[in-house]
Amino acid sequence: MRTLAQKLLHKLLAEGERCAAGVRSRPPALKALDLADYRNTVSLKDKDEFESIMRAARAQGAVCCGLICSDTSIGGKYTT
Repeated sequence: MRTLAQKLLHKLLAEGERCAAGVRSRPPALKALDLADYRNTVSLKDKDEFESIMRAARAQGAVCCGLICSDTSIGGKYTT
């Protein structure tokens, strides 16, 4: 799961740079398809590893926590 977390953080960074440069109008975000491997993983250890990496990135300011989630599989629309 470390590889997946790094891949998704890289994706967010690349999209953020494109947004800042004016090439992309939408803010960077992860989609349900991006998180499919995470959701399909049954290992709690792997999920915890992924979540720890994402939390660490958020704590260091690499990931904005003002995301809007509209994935109905985790309870509908809410802001984190």
